[in-house]
Amino acid sequence: MKREQGSDMQSSARITGSGWEKLSSCKPFFTAALFIFIAGILVLGFYPRNSLALVSVAGIASVSIGVLILACKQVHRRGEEYRVGTLFHQEIIPSDDICMIVQSSLLGLPLRRIHLRKPTRFGWVVSYMPLLPKGNSREQEPTSIRS
Repeated sequence: MKREQGSDMQSSARITGSGWEKLSSCKPFFTAALFIFIAGILVLGFYPRNSLALVSVAGIASVSIGVLILACKQVHRRGEEYRVGTLFHQEIIPSDDICMIVQSSLLGLPLRRIHLRKPTRFGWVVSYMPLLPKGNSREQEPTSIRS
């Protein structure tokens, strides 16, 4: 198996004390949750206090924030294995289970998908938003390619 890495990918990763490189960021998810919270408060200002819409807007905002927090994944890499974790679950994925890694963009932000050979508790695909390089440049980082 061959692996190609660019220097930009190395500079954006954060290495922890146990040797795991932090590859993902939950900041976009928390920013979206904050935006939903603020938008919900602003929308509630336009409705009368005893309206059913008050409960509906608060419920929709709460569920949306909960889904965003649960969708956030922390991805770390050490050597050829990946550690994927959410709020409640964590799993180590060996390199033999990885089919390919694809990079695309979502609303201008980079998005990576790890396609797996067999399903894990996260399904057949693990999607995450990688860390941006320290210079905050939004140029595309090179993708890790397996052949």
